[in-house]
Amino acid sequence: MWLRGRSHVGAFRAGFTAILCVRGDDDPRSNAGGPEANPGMCNNNVRAPLVVLCGILTATAPGLAAASTPNYGVESRALTGTMPGSGATYSGYLAGETEVDADNDPPAIDWLYNINQQLHADAESHASTTMGELVGHAYALAQRIAATNFPPGVTGTTMGRFIDRLHVVSDTLPNGAPITLTFQEALSIDWEGSSLHDGKASCSLQVGSSSALSSWSVANDVASPAPTTGIVVVKTTVGATLSMSARLDVFARGSFFTPGPRYDGSLTVDAVCRTPLVSISGDARVVAESGTDYESI
Repeated sequence: MWLRGRSHVGAFRAGFTAILCVRGDDDPRSNAGGPEANPGMCNNNVRAPLVVLCGILTATAPGLAAASTPNYGVESRALTGTMPGSGATYSGYLAGETEVDADNDPPAIDWLYNINQQLHADAESHASTTMGELVGHAYALAQRIAATNFPPGVTGTTMGRFIDRLHVVSDTLPNGAPITLTFQEALSIDWEGSSLHDGKASCSLQVGSSSALSSWSVANDVASPAPTTGIVVVKTTVGATLSMSARLDVFARGSFFTPGPRYDGSLTVDAVCRTPLVSISGDARVVAESGTDYESI
């Protein structure tokens, strides 16, 4: 009856051990005859079922066979703002996936702001994330129809990121042999704007403890220089395991009004960030847990 009311797996395991160890024929206090003469605490009719029961409980105890979470994944976000119908689309972080898209595209609309201010607005955002390549598209349009006061500008925003784990291996070099990996963080921008607009884009890459960041911005047709390609140099060794992550953010805004007065604005920003592995010193190669070949990007 010791089993009744015992809910913890450890209790079953302890009971199982006692049943196996305390049998009449094994009991040092036994002085004759075997199990029939001295049955002790064990009974052949119940021992086998208890062994099966305890074996099942032990095999299914929490944590004994827990599945491991993949060390790679992707995420995309797409948002629009400051117009009727605007909103957000989030994929969430998807462990074990290698690509994901997110779109947010409310219909263009004529609308009334603050009861009687007539405006027109449109916005669109799209994020596409794959291992080694991040793409963001953001568009915003703000137009005055008949208005003297205005909301903030219409916006489009995207974010994409991926995470991976890399292993440095070699068929000829021993573990610990020094290796240098060189990655690029290459951000390219295509944009078109009119009148009142501002926007920006940035891409970051980190491999191990080395990182690079590229950024770009524009405001009312005055843009920063084209972003330069970032270089990430990783000093490592054969047998090493490295974390890798990259992220692209894109933002576009068209504004209704600025003192002057000036009215209306639109902006489209298309950005791509690629993260190729461009060189490996020595006779080594990089194996990504996601299965991505970063040398071919």
